[in-house]
Amino acid sequence: MFNLGRPWDIRLGRGGPVTRTSSVTAGLFPGAVDVSCNAGAELVQVDLTPLGAVRLLGEAAADLASQIVDLDSIDGRMGDCRPIPDQLCNTSSWQARFDLVERFLSPRFTRAASGEVEHAWTMLAHGHSVLETASAIGWSTRHLSARFRLETGIRPVTAARMLRFQRARALALGSGFVTWAGIAADAGCSD
Repeated sequence: MFNLGRPWDIRLGRGGPVTRTSSVTAGLFPGAVDVSCNAGAELVQVDLTPLGAVRLLGEAAADLASQIVDLDSIDGRMGDCRPIPDQLCNTSSWQARFDLVERFLSPRFTRAASGEVEHAWTMLAHGHSVLETASAIGWSTRHLSARFRLETGIRPVTAARMLRFQRARALALGSGFVTWAGIAADAGCSD
């Protein structure tokens, strides 16, 4: 998140510590995130899949899981991010701001997760279970869990739960279903 205004408070989960910050990156967190500020916020937020985070940050993507880190702290991994918020503030239109962020980030997507973890993510995103995914890759669920966590920072069961929630959210926003039970069933939620 590249902040263009006042700092804000951000908290991961209920009861977690509040961090007052400006421009940050945050790893995957499978829970509620509370963000608040005293005035209207202006920022450019870039959301990445776990594989996108690995492509941008390499092994540091896993290190960021469930953390909020100032952009200054990751300079060695992405280049110098510090001038970007000021450049964004001095840019006249939102489209020009998006273009600036894209020009900064695009050449930095140079790493890749292992082919097996990429395949696992794709299968989980298509609603396959962790057991089905591990079997298709030829690994045990334990080995898949260890490798997936090593590369993304979260376990595949956590990724699958987050993906089911995203599917349920998309279905709810599409309002093609009449009941929450129908949304839950179609998204693969069992409880």
